[in-house]
Amino acid sequence: MKLLLTGGDGFIGRHVHAQLQAAGHETRLLSRRHGCDFASMTQPRHWLPWVKGLDAVINCAGIFAATRHHTFDRVHTDAPVALFQACAEAGIARVVQVSALGADVHAHTPFLRSKGRSDAFLQMLPLKWMVLRPSLVVGKGGISSHLMQQLARLPLIPIPGDGKQVIQPVHIEDVALALLHALEQEPACRVVAAVGPRRYTLLDWVAALRQQQDLAVARFCRLPLSLARLICLIGQGLHPLLQTDALDMLQTGSYGELQPFVELLGRMPQSPLHALASSAGESR
Repeated sequence: MKLLLTGGDGFIGRHVHAQLQAAGHETRLLSRRHGCDFASMTQPRHWLPWVKGLDAVINCAGIFAATRHHTFDRVHTDAPVALFQACAEAGIARVVQVSALGADVHAHTPFLRSKGRSDAFLQMLPLKWMVLRPSLVVGKGGISSHLMQQLARLPLIPIPGDGKQVIQPVHIEDVALALLHALEQEPACRVVAAVGPRRYTLLDWVAALRQQQDLAVARFCRLPLSLARLICLIGQGLHPLLQTDALDMLQTGSYGELQPFVELLGRMPQSPLHALASSAGESR
């Protein structure tokens, strides 16, 4: 199969590309490193030369923090909508969109609203589409796992709020394999939550990361949400995950129904802790 993979240099994109190569697919990568600024490709005509003659498209492009040029609207809505329109014009057989749990046009954060708008547009087109919405994606090379593992090593661990926020982390290899299966599996035209086999509270997840590193039992310091938000506002230029959007999404939780993801994978998902077992790994 000939296909286009956007965001191929990103955390998820790199793993998807490896899966596609192993399966023998002919993949055209699109990213800034490959001579294309995604945020500037906001018209279908920008995409038609890239999708001509292809069988499928996987969109993995995304950002954690917006800039003046790379806004959530441009990267998560305008460019994907133009891409999906070009796919419909070019007769692309299948389009797979990597979104996020909680994405919705009425979501409470700009990040999730921008994802939700492109998801909704894709679902209106006469294409075979699938939208995969991952929870916290865990694996070597990702940003959030690295941050969480660093956090877990501290002698006194700051936790926003009560620490009872619910997350359902998912192994990066399972996300990549699910996207490979989404190219061929029927039925198409469905939204699937990509989640791990177990739900954790934030406290339990950080404690599990600490235990995995053979450290003593964790001691936590709970931060009032107002203070956590202030820290995000002050530190947002220092780390891509120090964002009030990220804090708001954490408060909402990130979990979903497991069975559809099991059906897409063809098996139970792995424990996300396995993705970090042999090194100080990193996540989406």
